[in-house]
Amino acid sequence: MHLRLLLFLFKTYNMELNLTRPIAFFDIETTGLQVASDRIVEIGLIKITPEGEEITKTYRINPDIPIPPHVTMIHGISNADVVNEPKLVR
Repeated sequence: MHLRLLLFLFKTYNMELNLTRPIAFFDIETTGLQVASDRIVEIGLIKITPEGEEITKTYRINPDIPIPPHVTMIHGISNADVVNEPKLVR
C-alpha cells in the first residue's frame, strides 16, 4: 500500500502535521487505468489523529474480472488474493 510510503516520508523528514482535527489519506488499487472498464481491487486508508495515533484499514475487493499480470507486478495484488473477497455492488 502506497500509504505506508507516505507515512514513512513524514516520519523520515520529521514533517510536523500540527493537526487540530483527524486527517485521512486514501489509496485505491485497480485492475488498470480505464475508468469505464477497470475495477477496484483494494481500498486503503490511514487516519492520523491530532494526538499522532495512526489507524490503518485495508479492504480487498473481488473485481469479478481478471487482474492482468502486468498490473499485479505494479501493486502486488493477484487474482488469488481477491478470489474470496466480497464484490462491489453496482
